[in-house]
Order: sequence, then C-alpha cells, then structure tokens
Amino acid sequence: MERDLTARGMYEAFKKAFKTASGESWLEERDITQKIKATDIASSEENKELSNLLFKELLRDKNKFRYHINKTDYSIGRYLDGHTQDGRYDNDLRVETVSPLDADYNQLSEAACIRKSSENEGQALIKLPDDRAFYSELKTRSKHHRTIYPDPRAPAE
Repeated sequence: MERDLTARGMYEAFKKAFKTASGESWLEERDITQKIKATDIASSEENKELSNLLFKELLRDKNKFRYHINKTDYSIGRYLDGHTQDGRYDNDLRVETVSPLDADYNQLSEAACIRKSSENEGQALIKLPDDRAFYSELKTRSKHHRTIYPDPRAPAE
C-alpha cells in the first residue's frame, strides 16, 4: 500500500491526514495493530473477558436483587461456564451462563437447560448462542486488552 500511495504522490498526504485525525502516526497505528493480531491469549482470558462483558458492562455489576413486595434484598451468584464471577458460592439466587467456550456446551439441549434451571430454587441457566462472529470479536477484544493493558505480574518480554 505504501508503494502504491508513494507512486501516486499521496503517501505523505495520507500520513499527515491520519496523524491530524488520530493524533498518532499511521506507522505507529499499524505496528500496534500487528502486535494485537500476534498476541496469544489463553481460553481463560477469553472467558474472563466474556464474564466482564456480561456481568460488569451489560448487567452493570449488579449482584443483588430487591424484591419490592417485601423489600428484601437477595444476593445473586453470577456464574459463567461453571466459574463464579466474584468468588462467592453461597447466594440466594444464582444466574449461570453457559457459553460456547465451555467444554460441555454442545451437550446442553433446551430440555437440559430447563431441567438444570429447575434443579435448585432461585436458579436460572442461560445458554448463549454460538455466534462465531461474536466470539471472533471477543477474541480480538481480549487480545487488544492484553496488548494495551498488560498484566503487571507477567514476566517482561
């Protein structure tokens, strides 16, 4: 692309316009994008990213439900693929979400989900759809977070 733009005399104009619009040089942006694409992530990181997306961003980190009739608060246990979101196992209510990242995902039919939801009082099981485009975006998001916000406990490269 650089050669093609240079041949037409547009490369410098493109770089200048990009830097003006984004505050960064095009080459810096390209290097960051390549670094993100080359980042390896573990499935546990994808699972953590999905958990944060579901419970913190979409549900606004709610871990209590107020029953207005008797004005009682009930704690909500939030689980994704069998793992608790906040490390607590004893809750009044339990919302368990199963994603395609779970090893048992394909074994959960609609009937099995209904049966599992009714096993314990105050439990609901949600089976997320297997949307390949969504999970591809989730993987990219996980790589982005890993690259931009590296774990301070990880060994330096």
